[in-house]
Amino acid sequence: MGGFVNRTDELAQLNAVLTTEDGGSLVVSVYVIAGTASAGKTSLALRWAHQVRECFPDGQLYANLRGYDPGEPVAAREALHRLLTSLGVPAEAVLQDLDAAAAL
Repeated sequence: MGGFVNRTDELAQLNAVLTTEDGGSLVVSVYVIAGTASAGKTSLALRWAHQVRECFPDGQLYANLRGYDPGEPVAAREALHRLLTSLGVPAEAVLQDLDAAAAL
């Protein structure tokens, strides 16, 4: 990943979200990295994910939402469907209702 520079503050902020409970379990919430096109959001997210992969022994999921691609961004229901099926949920078991699918 050559050319990745000047993101130490952002990486530190992402590292700060990794906390543990009293029992030692890792607690992670969902965070959004936002910014203008070509600001390096994807590079930042992937760099951090590679740096902390040992904290997630069960694996990591990545969803390209295509926010700045020429085509349409990925809808929430479609992103959720892709994530659930990548976790092994049969496609026909993913409910069409967004709230119900998110609960799954």
